[in-house]
Amino acid sequence: GIPAIWFKQAAIYACTYLEITKVAARGAFHVIAQENGLISLKFKSIRMREDYVTIGNGVRDIRYRGEFSEWSCSLRIRYNSAVFSAEQVINLVNMGGFCSGLGEMRPSQQCSDQYGMYEVEAAG
Repeated sequence: GIPAIWFKQAAIYACTYLEITKVAARGAFHVIAQENGLISLKFKSIRMREDYVTIGNGVRDIRYRGEFSEWSCSLRIRYNSAVFSAEQVINLVNMGGFCSGLGEMRPSQQCSDQYGMYEVEAAG
């Protein structure tokens, strides 16, 4: 699974690009996790990826990471309707997937890669 807090953190990061303060967003919605704090992940396949990274003092190292193809999950979000509408929350979560993403080598990290990007899809 994916830590539920990652989705909230991505949405909070997206506030930088919207006219919403991070302080207002932090208290206005919550991503509801299962008992273990995770969101169940569905995916077509998984493979081990080898990423070459630069650590302190320019030293190169290798990291092994799981890469999930065609992944999806369902989110339950509780929000304060006096602060945000449902459409605004959806937009915020969607923007989080575009400009932040989840996991390593996501767009908001210095490497500016495209791993971990996601978009909101209508239920049903």
